[in-house]
Amino acid sequence: MRNIGSCFAYTLIALSSFIKGIKKLEVNEKVFNQDLEKLGKYLQKLFKQ
Repeated sequence: MRNIGSCFAYTLIALSSFIKGIKKLEVNEKVFNQDLEKLGKYLQKLFKQ
């Protein structure tokens, strides 16, 4: 029971680091649009059959 505080503290540290990392991510719009276009073509073929 006495280790619960440590577990909670490490969880908070991990979540804080995770949020910092997520904020640094950027979307590569060119690749995103290419993937979206490929997905659209795939879905069109899928529903034509």
